[in-house]
Amino acid sequence: MYEFPLLKTDGLRGGVVYYDGQVDDARMCVALVMTAVALGANVGNHMEVVEIMPQEGCCRVVSVKDKISCEQFYIQSKAVINATGSSTDAIRQMDKEGTAPILLPTLETQVSLPRYFGSGHYGLLSPALKNDDLTVYMVPFENHMVLGSREVDLDEVSSRGSPTPDPDDVDCLLEAAKKRMDPCVELGRCHVLSAWTAIKASVSCPTDKENDDDKRGTPINSYMIEVSPDGLITLAGGRWSSYRVMAADAVDLAIKSCGLCDDHVTSSWTQDLKLDGAESWCCMLPLEFVQDYGVPMDVAHHISDSYGYNGHALFSQAPDLKKRLHPSFPYIEAEIQYAMRNEYACTLVDIIARRLRIAFVDAAATLHMLPRILKIMAGENGWDEEEQKEQMVAAQEFLVRQMGLGSIVQPRSTSKSKPKKKGSSEGCCCRAAVRRGARSYSMEISKKICVQPLVQHRSMSSMFLPLMTSLSYGLGR
Repeated sequence: MYEFPLLKTDGLRGGVVYYDGQVDDARMCVALVMTAVALGANVGNHMEVVEIMPQEGCCRVVSVKDKISCEQFYIQSKAVINATGSSTDAIRQMDKEGTAPILLPTLETQVSLPRYFGSGHYGLLSPALKNDDLTVYMVPFENHMVLGSREVDLDEVSSRGSPTPDPDDVDCLLEAAKKRMDPCVELGRCHVLSAWTAIKASVSCPTDKENDDDKRGTPINSYMIEVSPDGLITLAGGRWSSYRVMAADAVDLAIKSCGLCDDHVTSSWTQDLKLDGAESWCCMLPLEFVQDYGVPMDVAHHISDSYGYNGHALFSQAPDLKKRLHPSFPYIEAEIQYAMRNEYACTLVDIIARRLRIAFVDAAATLHMLPRILKIMAGENGWDEEEQKEQMVAAQEFLVRQMGLGSIVQPRSTSKSKPKKKGSSEGCCCRAAVRRGARSYSMEISKKICVQPLVQHRSMSSMFLPLMTSLSYGLGR
C-alpha cells in the first residue's frame, strides 16, 4: 500500500511480487534497425508491400511502394520472410489467395494517466474480480501510468488504417480500475491524457479441414514458422522476450529451405550482440551527460534510457538545441534533429509517436509541441509552406483519430473549480491529488479533421513488462 496508496483495502486478501522486463517497443525497434544497418543491412522506411511474385517456383521478388514519394519498385532476394505482425495474413493472401488465416486478432485499448494513480517503481496486475470484469494492469511509463486493457474480439484485420479508441471501451476500462481503488478516488475521462487501441494478433495453427467454416486452428502461446509452397517464410506470434530466438530460427529455416547454405554460413552469433547504443553504456552515463553538456538530470536520464551511449552523439550534433519541447517533459529539441539524421524519421508523426513516444503519454501536450517540432523539421528538410501545412494536419489528425484527442482526451480549464461533493474525500489527504485532471492547452485543431474509425497495416501497440505486483481480492466482500 506504500507504493499504491489509492488502492482499496477492503477485501484485499494478499499479493505476490514477481520480476519481469520492461521495454519501449518503438525505441527497441529503432535500435534493432540501426544495429542491422551498422552490420551492413539495407533498410527501408514507410514501405508498403504491393505484390509478391514467384520466380522459378520460389518467392523471391516483392513489389513495394514508397508511401511518401509514391514510387513503386521491386526488391529481389533469395528468400522472403513475412514478419509483419497484424498484417501477417494479408501478406500470406498475396502469396496464395484463399490461404487459411492464422491470426486471432483482438482490439486492445490502453490509456495514459497521471503518475499519482499508481507507483513510479512497480507495476500492478489485478485479475478479474468476476466473470464480467476485466483483468487490469497499471505500469509506469515515462513518468506516467499506463492503464490496460480492454480487449474486444476482431473478426478480421482491415487494411484501411489504425484502430480508433472507442470511448465506451475507455469508460469500461476506467470503471474496472475504479473497482480496485478507494471509494473516495475520482477517476474518469478528465484524467485520461492519451488513449489508443492496438491490434493484438495472437496466432493459431492453421486447420486442415476444408469444410471448416471458421478455418481457425488451435491457439498457440509461443510462435510459429511456416513455409508456403512458393517459399514465403512466415514468422508469427511470439513476444519481445524471445525475439532473438525467433529470428535465428527463421533465418536457419530460410537457409535450409532456399538453398542458401555454403562455406561462409555460420551459426547464429547474435545471442550476446549488444544493440546500437548499448556498447560502453553504464549506470553513470546520466551523470556524464550532466557534467559534459550541462543538461538537467531528468533530461540526462531520459537520453540515457532512450539512446544509450549514442546520447553523446546526440548532444554533440546539436549543442544549441538543449531546450525542452515542453516544460513538463524531458524531451529536448536536439532529439528531433538526431531522429531525422540518424534514425530515419521522415514525418511529424514519426517524431511524436515512433521516436519520442510523447503522443502515447500526453496527447494535449503533444499538440502543444507540434509547432516547434515542425519548425525544426522544416529547417532540416527544407519543407515549403505547403508541406509544413500537410505535416501539421496529418499530425493533428493522428492525435484525434488514434490518440483520442477531442473524443476522449478533453482538455479542461483549471480556472473554475468543481463544487465539492458532499463527503467525497474527507480525511483522504493522500488521495486528494486525483482531483487534478488533464492539462489544458488552448490550441485549435484543424476543423477539417473528421474523427472516423480507421484500421492500418501497422499496430500502434506499446509493450510494457515492468516489475509487477499481482493482487487478489475476495469476491465476497
